[in-house]
Parts: sequence; structure tokens; C-alpha cells
Amino acid sequence: MKKILAILLCLILVTGLCACGGDGKKDDGGKKDITSADVDAATFEGLKFKPNKDLDFGGATVLFGRDAHIPKRGNSVHDDRELDIKEAIEAKYNVKIEYISYSNEQNFLENITLKHAGNDVWADLVFATTPHYLQALTNEGIFRPLDDYIDYSSDRYKITDTATKYVDGKHYSYYPAETDAGYFIYYNTALIAENNCDDPRELYDAGEWDWDAFEKIAKACTGSKNGKTIYGLAGSNLLDGLMASNGMPVISADVKNGTAKCNLYTEKGKKVLEFVRQLSFVDKAVDGTYGSHNGIETFNNSFAAMLIGPQYYGSHLVQTGIPFEMVPLPLGPDTKTYTNVREYCYCYAIGANSKYKTEDLIQLALELERNDPAIEGTYRDTSRDGKLELFIEQYVDKGNHYYDETQAEFVFDFINDKDTVEYIDWNTTNLKNIITKNIFTPIYKGEDVRSHLTSVESVINTALKDQF
Repeated sequence: MKKILAILLCLILVTGLCACGGDGKKDDGGKKDITSADVDAATFEGLKFKPNKDLDFGGATVLFGRDAHIPKRGNSVHDDRELDIKEAIEAKYNVKIEYISYSNEQNFLENITLKHAGNDVWADLVFATTPHYLQALTNEGIFRPLDDYIDYSSDRYKITDTATKYVDGKHYSYYPAETDAGYFIYYNTALIAENNCDDPRELYDAGEWDWDAFEKIAKACTGSKNGKTIYGLAGSNLLDGLMASNGMPVISADVKNGTAKCNLYTEKGKKVLEFVRQLSFVDKAVDGTYGSHNGIETFNNSFAAMLIGPQYYGSHLVQTGIPFEMVPLPLGPDTKTYTNVREYCYCYAIGANSKYKTEDLIQLALELERNDPAIEGTYRDTSRDGKLELFIEQYVDKGNHYYDETQAEFVFDFINDKDTVEYIDWNTTNLKNIITKNIFTPIYKGEDVRSHLTSVESVINTALKDQF
């Protein structure tokens, strides 16, 4: 069983179609002792049905919709590995897997909604990011519920059980993955030093990285230079990050009542909004980019000392040569442990109008994540160092999300630290726009937090009801 779980640790590293890997030359992680039965057991761990070893699609095509890039032979080690596994699985099940992609959220929603309305199929299998997936779920019946096929309390799926449970209490997607994402604070090391501020990472290491330290740096770095305003903070994701730092996401699921809850109305949430008002209206330390990704541009131009954002923001920063480091969100007044927040979940779902059986599509999709020594050049080391190597390859060597390997290792260890508290945010694109207009912007401009929240409560409640 330990051997199977070791294989599983590698399998659940999946962040896209399959786990990313090294150069295919490593032969550790117990590779020589792994049997086909071991690989099968790890691949299908947590299912409520017995996989069909004689599954044959008769040469038919299965459409796999995804928002990620379509892999191309020779493009990267990752793409080659993905295609090697895909070709092996196509031969095994006598099937042709065709990738189709979409360019943006609106394109995705139009494609999948129109096809569904016409009782047609956009894709049999769907891989979508959180906001896109949640928006699609508002159209009832687009995806099949999967609770009869997957045991979400099993070791493999309990990690993301809550993150894939919709407000009606059912699961319409699966994601057998460990956390590999989250929100961090990027900071310009040159601006921090120039303003004689303590280094945020050193404060974090000393256990002194909290709201007070965060505000002190934001205020110190706010000013002007060569006629340009320099902000302590670029405002993108400010509210989302500070909410998590104080112990909750902006939006959370309320499965009991079949809806979602806006946590800005809690006492913790009100403290966050009061802190936002202090940083923006009183300290004048925040640019006006909340609700968009425009804070990246402010930061890239060295017009902001700090930027809160998801780990993929690094891909927009590395190329500019900006000297930056990363640090976790600061401790809020109501938290004692450093926190991480990520969106609801990357989601693998099954189109309701697909002609194929649900269990057959689940089996096929899981096979595309197979970590099998028998598929030449695709097996990956399952140790901690092996997983870190995969992480570095995907996000440094290939994705350039991090400045260097040391920075990537820091993020990897923080995300995977058992003491790191993680929150799931259900904030969709539509909801974030409504919250930006009706709550964040007025507070940013100086409105009283508590009286203003009361004045727009009906608007927020209607938006939650319409969304979920």
C-alpha cells in the first residue's frame, strides 16, 4: 500500500492534463519495483466503480476541451511527455483524443452554452479554471454530477473535496491534486531598500510579518519620483489577499442553504474593509487597479513597491527584469497562522450531452495522468525532491513564474507546509465586478465601511442569488 501511495503522490501533482516532469532520465522513486497492477491501483484510487480493463472506444473520437495551450511535439519536455502518454492511452483504448481550446471566459461560455442548448456536445471532457467553470454551472445541466462515481472522502480526493463541492452539495467536477497555487505578495526589492524598509521576507522569517509591518512599508514607499506617483501597493487582488490574511475568503460556499456567502459582512470582513480604507483613502498608498490585473503594469513600471497576486503573476514580472521577491500574505488581527488562498478549483468535468458513459470518460481521463514506467521516458520520481523538481521545471524552466529556483522552492515549501492554512475563494468574474463597483471603490474613496455595507446589502444578496 505504501508503494501505491508513493506513486499516488506523484499522480496528484497534476496541474493541467498531466503532471509535468524532468528530462525522463531519472530512475528513482522505486521505479524498478513498480508493477502494472501498482500503477493501476494508484491511477484509479478513489473510484466507486471498477475500471473496465476491456474498455474499447472502437476508434471513436473523444473531445477534450481545455483552456490551456494545446501540446505540440518538440515544444517542451512537458508537451512531449503529455503526448507520449496520450498516444499510449489512445492505443490502449482504441480511441482518438482531440483537444479543443477556448480563448477566454466569454468564448468558453458561449461555446458550451450554445452547444448544450442545442443538445449538442462542445466537449466530452472539460478542463476549466474556476470562474469559467462556475459561470457555466449557473446554466443547470451542463455538467454531470459525479458523486456516484468518485469517493470524495478517499485519500486521493478529500484534499479537494470541499473545493469541488457545489452549493447544492453535489460534485460536478474532480481534481485529484495537491495544492500548487495560491496568493503571495510580490515586492520590488530595490524600492524596499531605497525607502529603508525592512525586507518582508526577513520579517516573515522572524514571525513579524503582519498588517502593521505591511502598512508601514506601504506608507514608507508611497511618494513621488521624477514627477511620477509611486504607490506602496498595486491594488489588484488587494481585497482578496487581505481577506484571506484575516482568516476567510471573500466568497465562500453555503451548502446548507444552497447558495454562497459574502464574508465582507462578517466582523473579520469589516476589519479588512476598514484596513483597505486606511491604506487607500488615509495613507494614499494604493493605486486604483482593484478588480483588474492592471496592477501588474504598475508594479512592472516600478510605480508600486508591492503587489498581491496569484503565483502565475510571476510570469508577467520575470521577463521585465524587475528585481522582486515573494512573501506570504501578512498575518491579520484575527489569524495566528500564515494563510494561502486560491480560487474554487481547477475543474475536470464531463459534458452532460456526451454520448459516452460517465465511468468510461473518468477512466480515460485518469489514464491521461498515468505515471507508468512502461511508457518510456514519462515516469516521474515521487519523492519530495522529485516533486520539487517537477515544480521547478513547470514554473521556472518552462513557465518562468519565478525569478529563480530558490524562489520557486520557497513557494513550493510554503504551499505544501502542513501548517499553512488554505482558503477557497468562490469569487467569480461577475461577482468581483459587482463587489468592486458597489463595495471596494466607495470604501477606497473614503465611505464609512459599516454604513455603506448596509446600504448595498440587497445588491450583493441579489448578485449571490443570481450567481448560484
